[in-house]
Amino acid sequence: MGLDGDEIVVGKLRPDQKVANISRDPRVSISIEAEGSQYGMQNYLVVEGTAHLSEGGAPELLRQLALRYIGPGAEFPPMPNPPQGLIIRVTPTLVRGMGPWGTQLG
Repeated sequence: MGLDGDEIVVGKLRPDQKVANISRDPRVSISIEAEGSQYGMQNYLVVEGTAHLSEGGAPELLRQLALRYIGPGAEFPPMPNPPQGLIIRVTPTLVRGMGPWGTQLG
């Protein structure tokens, strides 16, 4: 998962259940647990939005993300001639959660 402007992007080499679900209904919710806690609650982030699928470009996106998350020199996808796949683009409509980016109690 990464950011492209104001969109969240996810590369998929092959269609799966997530892609089938988005094709049927583009409303999505992404939840992420984060380090730390406040008021006894684990920090978390929830992004709700609308997803759309774009054909191709997955290997390039996954290479960019691998350099960020795995490190310099990372080779991903780990296969010769990966399929072009697709990219899921999520336009956020609501962001909420507990942490420095979300709800503050008190």
